[in-house]
Amino acid sequence: MTSSQPPPLTLSHPSRPILAASSNFLTVQSHYSQLLTEHYSWMFGGYANRLAQNRALLLQHVPSSVNPGTIAVDLGCGPGYQTLNLLEFGYHVVAVDASRGMLDELEQECRAAGFDTGKVTAVEGDLLNFREEVQDGTAGCIVCMGDSPTHLASLDEVRRMIMDSYAALAPHGRLILQFRDMTHPLEGTDRFIPVRSDAMTVFTCFLEWENDNNNNNNNTDAPTNAVQEDGSGRRVKVHDLVHVKKGNSTWELCKSWYYKLAMSQKWVASALTEAGFRVEIGPTEHGMQLVLGIKTA
Repeated sequence: MTSSQPPPLTLSHPSRPILAASSNFLTVQSHYSQLLTEHYSWMFGGYANRLAQNRALLLQHVPSSVNPGTIAVDLGCGPGYQTLNLLEFGYHVVAVDASRGMLDELEQECRAAGFDTGKVTAVEGDLLNFREEVQDGTAGCIVCMGDSPTHLASLDEVRRMIMDSYAALAPHGRLILQFRDMTHPLEGTDRFIPVRSDAMTVFTCFLEWENDNNNNNNNTDAPTNAVQEDGSGRRVKVHDLVHVKKGNSTWELCKSWYYKLAMSQKWVASALTEAGFRVEIGPTEHGMQLVLGIKTA
C-alpha cells in the first residue's frame, strides 16, 4: 500500500429517480436523512459486528475469489457491510443507495480498511436505476440485503428488480435477496418493537399494517398492484422513535416514518423462478429471510 491518498469514490448520479405515483424513493431518502443514517451502525451493535456477520453469510453464497474486474452490484449498500466484503473477494462494486450520508460513511470505511476506492462506483439514487451502470451479462453477483428489498414500493417493482438483475448477471451469476417477512401483521402492543438501547439512546419501532393496496383511504400515492393471498404486497408504515439523552439529562425524541413492503419467501421464490432463475433458500438469521437466484443460462 502506498502512502498517497486514494481517490474518492466514483460518484455516479442516475438521470433521475423513478418517481411514479407509487414510488417509495423520496420517503425512504427523507427517512434516512432525518433519522436513520445517524443511528444505523449503532443499531446493529457497531460497524465491525455487522460487517463480520455479512462476511460469514456472503462466504456461504458467493465466490470468495474472482477474476480481476468482475462486477458486483450492492443494492441498498448502506455504509458498506456488503461492499467491503465484496471488495475483499476481488470484485469491483457498483454500490447503490438512496442516502448520501450512507455513501459518505461507505467511503470513510473503505479508506479506513485500505481498499482501493477506485474500485467502487457509488450511485446515489433509486435501486431500480442500477442498470444505467451495468451492462447486460457482466455482473458476477447482485446483492440486495439487510431488508433493502422491502424498501421498494410494490410487488411490480420487486419483479422489475429481479428481471433487471437476471439481465445484468453473467451466466451462473447470483442474486441474493435478504428481507424480513412482514406478511403476518402484529396486533396491539406487539406492534412496538424494541430495536436497541443503551445509557444514551433508546430505539423503538412501531409498525402499522395497511389493509390493502387498492383501498388506502383514498390515498392516491398508494401502489395499485393487488395484495396476494399470503399477504405479499401489503404496505407497512414503519415509525422509528429514537430517544436520545442530552447533556442536561433530559431526553429528546427524534421520530420519522417510511413504508416497507410485505412479501413472503414463497412469493419471492416464485418471482425468481418466473424470471428464469434457479432458486435456493438460505438460512433465516435474526429474523431475515434469504433467497438466492442463480442464473443458469
